[in-house]
Amino acid sequence: MSKVILVTGGQANQGLGYEFVKQLAEHGHTVYLGARDIDKGNDAVSKIGLDNVHALKIEVTNGDSVNESVQSFKTKESHLDMLINNAGIAGRKNNGCDVGEMQDIFNTNVFGVARVTNAYLDLLKKSEKPTIWNIGSMIGAIGLITNVNAPAREWLPYSASKTAMHVYTIMLSQQHPDIKINVVNPGYCGTNLNEFAGTMKPCESVKSIVDELILSDNTETGKFYTFTGEEISW
Repeated sequence: MSKVILVTGGQANQGLGYEFVKQLAEHGHTVYLGARDIDKGNDAVSKIGLDNVHALKIEVTNGDSVNESVQSFKTKESHLDMLINNAGIAGRKNNGCDVGEMQDIFNTNVFGVARVTNAYLDLLKKSEKPTIWNIGSMIGAIGLITNVNAPAREWLPYSASKTAMHVYTIMLSQQHPDIKINVVNPGYCGTNLNEFAGTMKPCESVKSIVDELILSDNTETGKFYTFTGEEISW
């Protein structure tokens, strides 16, 4: 059954967001590519080249932009089946705890997720099987960040933001048991986020997530999953 899906952070012509849009559209779903720069979003849509993909202007750090995106979305759709909160920034490695940078990172990775989710909740509740996937990270996992030798210490603001987003996901799933809400760790992919230092291609990670989690639809709610479909500890 075809779904209506919104993916944030998809404007780059590569990366996880772009791959989610492309691969889900190839499975026949109607997919909206959320982009803060609508020209880049339209370029990405043109590159994908499918009629069921649409660009939607949305800046997750700006409440007015998010609300305007909802109004634009409503002119085309009556409901939203799946929201993939993918937009995120990492900041600078080994930058300690610069408060300004930390605020910027939290504004995208935590508050941005909350803004978009809150704005689209009513549309999600009109779906027969509403689902939210938040893109998390292992360096936001408590079991990893408590290890003094873990790489998380090199990315303090980013790590803290992902931990906060993980907690937000758990609490949100408890507040809205009618919506399936989970986090997925995409693995260490080479993207703009890490200056393409990752060891895995985004297309490989997303294919696994789509096959093992999204299409299989056998997940619970309030859980943390790997890109291979395994449940892991928070």
